[in-house]
Amino acid sequence: IVMSWFPDSDDNETTQVKTTTVQKVDVTDQQKNKFKSWALNNTDVTILSYPEDSDWQIWITLSDEKYSYTTKEDIETIASSTARYYKLQTGYDSLVVVTVWRNGSVYAKGRSY
Repeated sequence: IVMSWFPDSDDNETTQVKTTTVQKVDVTDQQKNKFKSWALNNTDVTILSYPEDSDWQIWITLSDEKYSYTTKEDIETIASSTARYYKLQTGYDSLVVVTVWRNGSVYAKGRSY
């Protein structure tokens, strides 16, 4: 918490202003590995990685057999849900972006704020 005093413009009294600094929660490798295991064992995610060891980016690939005819909007919903589950399981409290890869290129993205 940062406390600052600023003089009022009309008189020489001071006003106390209180600001709160939110500290970012870093996700440990153990939490990431636990979430990855959960996703691979309990969802249709077949590959999950954290590019550049990121806390906020997740790349996934879904089962082609099951999702080859699914709409892009449905895949975006799955990506957003995956981002939300990641935040719930790790305690990460900021933007998470899940990128879904298909056939070597980005197919869809989902976010959780």
